[in-house]
Amino acid sequence: MKKARFIIGLLVALWLISACAYTTGQGVGGTYSPVLSRIADKGELVVGTAGSMPPLNMTTKEGQIIGFEIDMAQDMADAMGVKLRLAKMPFAELLPALESGEVDLVLSGMTMSGARNQKFAFVGPYFVSGKSFLAKYKKWASVKDASEVNSPNTTLAALKGSTSQVFVETLIPKAKLIATRDYDEAVDMVLQDKVDALIADYPICLVSVFLGREFSEHP
Repeated sequence: MKKARFIIGLLVALWLISACAYTTGQGVGGTYSPVLSRIADKGELVVGTAGSMPPLNMTTKEGQIIGFEIDMAQDMADAMGVKLRLAKMPFAELLPALESGEVDLVLSGMTMSGARNQKFAFVGPYFVSGKSFLAKYKKWASVKDASEVNSPNTTLAALKGSTSQVFVETLIPKAKLIATRDYDEAVDMVLQDKVDALIADYPICLVSVFLGREFSEHP
């Protein structure tokens, strides 16, 4: 498994090199990549992550950031022969940090979209998911039609700056939307009945349900 992750990391690193060389302009005698030059000069790959999106990235009680994307980031750094430094920040700040050069790469459940592709080069996808609702059963047990969700009486939470926020704004425009800083805040709002549901990628909702069950069984 570790060997397989290394191969994936190597391939993604190669895609990263190709994408950077292609998109960053022309140098003397060919293409060049300021990002790759910066990584090589520092001997460090700086990866931006929210650190709060299990199972892709999450932070332990000890403060260590772990997850599938973190393993992939480490494999990329190893393949490039540089150190890995993780830059943890709110999801909505990741792309601005990438644009300013604060980070070299973002690995944080970042969905590929047309709008984002106009400014940033994606290398993937490496994970496919869909949108899901995380809610208490009692709230939606009597709902007979999906159209009932699109109502001023419905309050939904979504991660600020995410495609889930765009999903609500576009497809459920009548509902009240609360954009949260991270998923921990959003899940707490569901548990405390401050919102009717959280809209997020399926793995986030699934892991949240699993952790909720574990918490109730092992107080």
